[in-house]
Amino acid sequence: MAAGPSRYMFSTAEGHVLTRSILRKHIPYDPHDYQLEGVCQVLDGVDLLAALATGSGKTGFYSMYMLMLTELSNNQSLCNPPYHSVPKDPAMVGIYPTIGLEEQMAEEFTKIGLSSLVINSRTLEAARASSTNLWVRARAGVTMLLLSPEQLASKGFESLLQNPTFRNRVCAVGLDEAHALDTWGASFRKSYRQIGFIRARMPDRVRIIAASATIRVDGPKENICKLLGFRAGEYYELRRSNVRRNVRPIFRVLQSGLGGWAFPDLDWIIPDGRKTVIFCRTIALGYRVLVYLWSKIPNGADCTRFLRLYNALNWTTYNTETRELMRCDESCKIIIATATFMMGVDVPNIFRVLLLGDPESTEEWLQWLGRAQRDVKLTDDGECITYITKGAISNARGIIDGTLSHGASRKKTKSSSDKNAVMDKAMARVLLAPCKIAEQDMLYANPPSDPPCLCETCTARSARQPLRSETPWPCNCSGPGELGCQPEAIVAPVARKSKTDNPVPKAKRLTKAMRAVGMDRFIHFRNKIYLADTSAAADLFPPEVFFPEPTMKAILDRFALIATPGELQDLIAKRTYLLPHSEGLWSVIVELQIAFVTMRGKPSASKSKETESDIPGSDVGGNGATVANEATAEEDHGDGFENASMMLEWDLGVRQ
Repeated sequence: MAAGPSRYMFSTAEGHVLTRSILRKHIPYDPHDYQLEGVCQVLDGVDLLAALATGSGKTGFYSMYMLMLTELSNNQSLCNPPYHSVPKDPAMVGIYPTIGLEEQMAEEFTKIGLSSLVINSRTLEAARASSTNLWVRARAGVTMLLLSPEQLASKGFESLLQNPTFRNRVCAVGLDEAHALDTWGASFRKSYRQIGFIRARMPDRVRIIAASATIRVDGPKENICKLLGFRAGEYYELRRSNVRRNVRPIFRVLQSGLGGWAFPDLDWIIPDGRKTVIFCRTIALGYRVLVYLWSKIPNGADCTRFLRLYNALNWTTYNTETRELMRCDESCKIIIATATFMMGVDVPNIFRVLLLGDPESTEEWLQWLGRAQRDVKLTDDGECITYITKGAISNARGIIDGTLSHGASRKKTKSSSDKNAVMDKAMARVLLAPCKIAEQDMLYANPPSDPPCLCETCTARSARQPLRSETPWPCNCSGPGELGCQPEAIVAPVARKSKTDNPVPKAKRLTKAMRAVGMDRFIHFRNKIYLADTSAAADLFPPEVFFPEPTMKAILDRFALIATPGELQDLIAKRTYLLPHSEGLWSVIVELQIAFVTMRGKPSASKSKETESDIPGSDVGGNGATVANEATAEEDHGDGFENASMMLEWDLGVRQ
């Protein structure tokens, strides 16, 4: 009699049927065929590199694999021959790029019965406060141990690897958003390179599952495989198209800069009313966009729900509340986010993503695009609108023809003879391509068509929306390189405010010197109310949120028309944090009225000295002088992390 196979093989039709039947007991949906394909390969002892579109279920590779191991460890006879290579209480080490994503994934894993533990700087600090050792807790009884890359080099993780109980049960390493290994690991997060040493530190049975939507087939893939120890022919690559056909990519050119406090390119966002995420590269830029858009919110709307900030400086509970409001509250329309929101965050009802500024890479662009329209049940196409700078096209051409080089820094130093551009060559190619999707297909080696998935979800969806491989699929990308496949209607440039629009008679308008005095007095008042405020808002927001400069300028524009406290209140009705101080602000208005009468009476020869202390305690030589030329003032505002840090340092200094 011929000997039977030494072990059960899951990568067979029979194995797929068995795996599906086991998983259906634990998850509330039918697994995708390609998820079963990947999981079964890992069950057969092969490492997995999965590249597929955002929202396609990459998380399922980790959860389904561990659900299968848990079942097999409890009942090895589920397959024949029995599956003997699973230890009791199996565990996976999951590595995630952001704290928010770790916490979100822990919730998802727990929902399907996989016990989870998050270890990062925040949870360790909280554990120390309660005299709890999370590394000891992770030794047994935890199926999904979720870490940030920084923890891989910690003494706590090393002690865990040396613990016999944990070492005997760890079976897998899950690397989510694997493209960050090449992008972030090569630049500002060197700790990502620790992942390259993890295989040598673990038992031979440990398998690696790496997944991402943005693994380019040229250098990035080679770098990722080298760091993970993936050798050609010794790992399984599952690659499906990463094109999100239900999200339209749109490029528009900014008509105004990003350095100031006014963003007229975004005026259409508020009345549009559909759920939108606005990506700002820095926290400082996000604050300024928030302040500007707040002034556009209709009367009666709750500003604190309509617009939300999402960044790493927020409390974790605040960011969690923001995600839930976006999911469940129709009054929450816009999130202004930094890269903290970019990877892995799953809020299915976001219609549109809007990027402010030139994308650095196709990875960044596609990850943001992937936040839109994640609910596959919706039939309307979502949008990813990228607002590029006026110089982006010429920069892209320079990168392609070699006259510009991709710079890791946005700053240009006087000592540098090379011109640096932010975007990389792949992003430059997409920007210039007549068809953005065709260029994406080339960069990521997307197959012409994916094998049809016959799971219940995809079968029902294909009845409503035929698969790309079965019907002609006209690309609907738009601009700016040759304006794309379906150019948008040309949008008229943002009109500058005409002087004739000012309702104040010319003789009663404020002079530049008066406006300078007024701005300085308003800033003094703003700092006063900010320092006196003891609410949580004063700890969360900078002073500019309490009394934004655009509001100051609006008051000065209409100064001669403000004759009563009621008229002032009407003007600041949308300023949530300023309105309670309207009485104090009215006192400032009265002071300025007296001062301006005095200034109008001075001879014209003394105009150069009019800004010298017309109001007691006023010092116009600082902030006041800068507002005389609004264009210059706006250009002087940077949007880097330096400004945010300086703002926070000032805040901490004056509030201690």
